[in-house]
Amino acid sequence: MNQSKVPEKKSTAFLWGASTAAHQVEGNNHNSWSIWEPQNAHRLAKIASKHFAHLSSWEHIKEEAQDPNTYISGEGVDHLNRYPEDIEHMKEIGLNSYRFSIEWSRIEPQDGVWDFAAVEHYRTKIRALKQAGIEPLVTLWHWTNPVWFEKQGGWEAVTAIFSFSRYVEFIAQELGEEITYCMVLNEPLVYSIQSYLHGVFPPQKKNFFAYHHVINTLIVAQYRGYAIFKRIAPHAQVGTAVNLAYVLPLNTSLLTKTMVSALRLWDTRFLRLCLPVFDFIGVNYYFRTKIKGFQIHHSSRYQSDLGWGLHPNGIYHVLTYLKQFNKPIIISENGVADAKDTYRSWWLEETINSIDKARQEDVPVIGYMHWSLLDNFEWDKGYWPRFGLIHVDLQTKKRTIRPSAYIYQEYIRTLKW
Repeated sequence: MNQSKVPEKKSTAFLWGASTAAHQVEGNNHNSWSIWEPQNAHRLAKIASKHFAHLSSWEHIKEEAQDPNTYISGEGVDHLNRYPEDIEHMKEIGLNSYRFSIEWSRIEPQDGVWDFAAVEHYRTKIRALKQAGIEPLVTLWHWTNPVWFEKQGGWEAVTAIFSFSRYVEFIAQELGEEITYCMVLNEPLVYSIQSYLHGVFPPQKKNFFAYHHVINTLIVAQYRGYAIFKRIAPHAQVGTAVNLAYVLPLNTSLLTKTMVSALRLWDTRFLRLCLPVFDFIGVNYYFRTKIKGFQIHHSSRYQSDLGWGLHPNGIYHVLTYLKQFNKPIIISENGVADAKDTYRSWWLEETINSIDKARQEDVPVIGYMHWSLLDNFEWDKGYWPRFGLIHVDLQTKKRTIRPSAYIYQEYIRTLKW
């Protein structure tokens, strides 16, 4: 893994940032996930060796991975209270933007009841970021639901669109003037698949019809959310973050070509149907998928602590594929679980050079958000995967900027996109 040459400077502005999600970093949330976690923590700890013992990283992750406490978000990394300190770290790294989510369950803890102190928290945070010269990119829904919403049936309920639209309107009225970039949803297809098809995430259903209903409901939520936010805050650029893999054919057979086309259409269904209500496309990229006939392969020479194959230059192919949609593109998530910081510098170098290559081919990439700013709670994997540019000691909450973050800093300092 040789260090790549830094691309030549360009003159246009570019959003250099990092991402988080409220439930993964804030701490002390009360939502659909925090209810689910203690009910599943022992099960997740028990099956960890089955899923991860084959990894080269197992020896240094197994103690945490087999501890039930790892799978309970609890007080998190306390970003809720320590965000001023985290903003200082963003400034040190050189970030000029930061993607984070507003936690719906904080804003509306009961059906139709608003917590104005929570609103003021996010307002103060947004203003603190701007004061520091950091552009906020706000996500309205990042997989967690208020408990009352979940009890009503979540995204399957006939009232789901009404409830979500009311929430979006409230946020737009209270904070819309403060927000330039808004993502209505995060990875709606991944959420629908994991929650309603694979049965991995809450509410852990395995029902194709429920999955189909939920993804269609989220499509309506995107249309409604976009219309509401633009009506109240017409200056805002509104989109959503979708997850895309680089789909690679391993041969030229008709079956393989058909499978590749089908998978690409599956992955981009939400994007294609909602394109009229995207001012920009947020894209989350983590890995490559290889196709040979009906077989899907994820093997790789290098792997993250989660066992994901490391192919950072696949982002180039994803970006050139998205060029056809003729929308500005923000890479809203992109990173690697790497507790020892072995691969992250190389990942950043390969990724940024791939972005540069795409931009030279007139792909309209306007921002890059690394996942994640901080070590965080990785959903059903708990705390043991470490994605952060900043290491967080889970006991003391002490922050330490990783060496790879300074590689990122050098690109930000050197490049003038």
